[in-house]
Amino acid sequence: MPLRLFTPPLMLVEALRQHQAVLATSEASHLPTLKTSDMFKTKGREPDTFFILGSGESALSLTPKHWSVVRQFVSVGFGAWTIHPFVPDFLALENIERQTERDGLVNGETGLERAYREALDGWHLGNEVQRRQPRILFFRPSTASDLNRLAPLGDYWMGHTFLYGRVGPSSRNVAELEGEIALYLRLAKSGMVPFSLPFDTGATVVRLIFLAALAGYQKIVLTGVDLRDSRFFWEAEPEMLRRRGMSSFVTSEKGAVHSTETTGRFPTSEVLPVIAKVMHDVLGTRLMVAHESSWVSTILPVLDWKSLTREEQR
Repeated sequence: MPLRLFTPPLMLVEALRQHQAVLATSEASHLPTLKTSDMFKTKGREPDTFFILGSGESALSLTPKHWSVVRQFVSVGFGAWTIHPFVPDFLALENIERQTERDGLVNGETGLERAYREALDGWHLGNEVQRRQPRILFFRPSTASDLNRLAPLGDYWMGHTFLYGRVGPSSRNVAELEGEIALYLRLAKSGMVPFSLPFDTGATVVRLIFLAALAGYQKIVLTGVDLRDSRFFWEAEPEMLRRRGMSSFVTSEKGAVHSTETTGRFPTSEVLPVIAKVMHDVLGTRLMVAHESSWVSTILPVLDWKSLTREEQR
């Protein structure tokens, strides 16, 4: 019988290699790593439910009443979430990889780099940001110079940023992922894999799901994570761009299907149900979607918002 690709020793060797890379960048940049699950919690917020906020149009389906409920719990925004007026507890950022160094450069930056810079520029000066003091999660910078991505935040990022990495899959296809994810969760819960190394199949939302689950949240709610058949929320509501002083936001996404569906071995729409099953079996965690208008509601259950209201009133 051939050796399975995801045996504990092999996963631990990969985790050690990734951990050393994160520590090296931490030392060079003088920024802390996301060491413990306590760092992924917020004092004064309900500890049971965690919201992951993406850029899909379904985020606009949430009413002000919904957002008032989200505010009672812990949340993280990623991608271009800073265009949205809701201020989360965490903002997940990563370096923007260039396809080529010379392609489309204007004043030393690509259109995508410029768009993300404008989306961050001055965000930290907003009243709600100043009040809530969200923390920044920066994914796996390979060098200290990658942290230039944080420059639009002025000095704010220096006292609020934590570095983290990943453990990638060795599975050859989605069918093998179930066993590998179960192994990862057992090793991570035992402390053998550092908290700063969530499992990752190549999508930011997957990393954030694992961080939330390992931090002990029992309900993880995907909001504005649509994957298919959706515009970005700022395309549907351009006024959000204008309020941020932007005329447009250019992304690398093409068409109505997100790139994590078409690149790599693991389409996110196939990965999410596997994650949901294994997390529920191993941790008792439930993975859900915030609104039925998201295509992801066809593969994950929709949150019962009334249940959160009842929990809040207990």
